[in-house]
Amino acid sequence: MQQHSRSLRNIEFWILKITFYIALLLAACGGSPKRVEIVGKIAGADKSLILLMEASERGIETIDSTRTDNQGYFELTQNVNTPSFYLIQVEGEDEPIIVLAEPGETVKIDAKLAGMARNYSVSGSKGSSLVRELNFRLNKTVNAIDSLSALFRSSRNHPRFDSIKIALDSSYYRTISEHKTQTIHFIKENRYSLAAILALHQQYGEGRHVLNEREDFELFRLIDSLQHPLYPDNPLVNNLHMSVAKMHQQLQLFDKRQGMFAVGNVLPQPELKTLNGEQVMLNQTKNRYTLIDFWATWCNGCLSNNKKLRKIYNTYSAKGFGIVQISLDENRKELEMAIQRDSLQWEHIADFKQWASPVIDTLHIQSIPANYLIDNKGVVIGKNLTPKELNELLQKLLP
Repeated sequence: MQQHSRSLRNIEFWILKITFYIALLLAACGGSPKRVEIVGKIAGADKSLILLMEASERGIETIDSTRTDNQGYFELTQNVNTPSFYLIQVEGEDEPIIVLAEPGETVKIDAKLAGMARNYSVSGSKGSSLVRELNFRLNKTVNAIDSLSALFRSSRNHPRFDSIKIALDSSYYRTISEHKTQTIHFIKENRYSLAAILALHQQYGEGRHVLNEREDFELFRLIDSLQHPLYPDNPLVNNLHMSVAKMHQQLQLFDKRQGMFAVGNVLPQPELKTLNGEQVMLNQTKNRYTLIDFWATWCNGCLSNNKKLRKIYNTYSAKGFGIVQISLDENRKELEMAIQRDSLQWEHIADFKQWASPVIDTLHIQSIPANYLIDNKGVVIGKNLTPKELNELLQKLLP
């Protein structure tokens, strides 16, 4: 069972980070701007500074501010010509409220300062109500996952831990499945709202997406096909349009890649060059056995494996074992820094084309981490071996 120990505040931070990375907010569009009013009351925030923020390429920026009166009332206005996301935050507090305002709307907020983003109501704006519904449901799911994780940790020393784990795993997968079903229903029901795009990119935590871009690609394509004609100048919609085009291209590449080569097959010999520009032929190395390992600096599982691979390499390299790592990174400097930081003292290959790299096609790689263990004739001895499995196999091959 996946363990989730992030606080609700961290989850909300990642929701906001998503809005930044997909370039949510205002752009110059055709037509005359219309006034948007954001008004409301925040109990416990009398005479406090209220910040109105939006995301840009420079980060999340404050674009306006006002001060509440002695009863916590405030009013902010903006001129917009496309549906736009805003963040409302009390200065010094960590949890902003996200609103989705349409031109001409008056968004009314009623909140309490303590836990403001989890303790507010909104009216006068359908998009803002949808955002609230979406985030509140995610918060509820994350709380459930955190509770299951806490039970998992506290039960480790219980004599019936195995049966407890089975029950907790079942509850976890049921919770995840129900949330995904609700999210898909939300997106389809609100397919013309920009809130649907926010739902497409929901995460339970860092790297834990609710939807899978490959499995749920048709849903991404549906929202793009409906919203791009409606809002051709909206930056969020345009970002989705470009992302869907890129997804489609990647999926076409995936479809070309059949399953990985089986044990006993001879690997093709693609043209490979190390970061130093040296030519590498996989079946012409001096090693008796070579691990062809696919990874990237942004892959947490890969980074964890590297620490174990380093130990295995130090144990068996003198006996005829070698490693050739093929990186799917885009940035050479980041890759070189990771290699140096983790003392990865073997051959490294990268063309910085990521998933468009020809070697990924040639060797039928669909995800990372992935690997082949081959002999000096290029015959596959093992594939997708965990560090433990690799170590056990090398104990037999190189005693």
